[in-house]
Amino acid sequence: MNIGIDLGTTYSVVAVKGNVPLAEGYPEGMYLEECGVTVIPTPEGNYTFPSVFWADPDNPENILLGDEAKAKAEEGETPIMFSKRSIGTTEPLRIRGETYTAR
Repeated sequence: MNIGIDLGTTYSVVAVKGNVPLAEGYPEGMYLEECGVTVIPTPEGNYTFPSVFWADPDNPENILLGDEAKAKAEEGETPIMFSKRSIGTTEPLRIRGETYTAR
């Protein structure tokens, strides 16, 4: 299966090649006939989601993405946001107390 990800600075989209049915009980994908792809929604049914990542510093197994990670910023936490701007640089990104670069 071919998967495409449009990693946007603010929002992202995930799609697969073809008119693909999704798992039973999952929101319906949006087939774009002109492109020949099915856009995969979030579990909430949104076709785009915030390009945000958050890892719980106290529980490394707890990783949130999208809207859930963005909500952490509203709670005063520090998720990774707008990191696409850092790709190819040595700008430090802090995740779980560790420093990484998107280089």
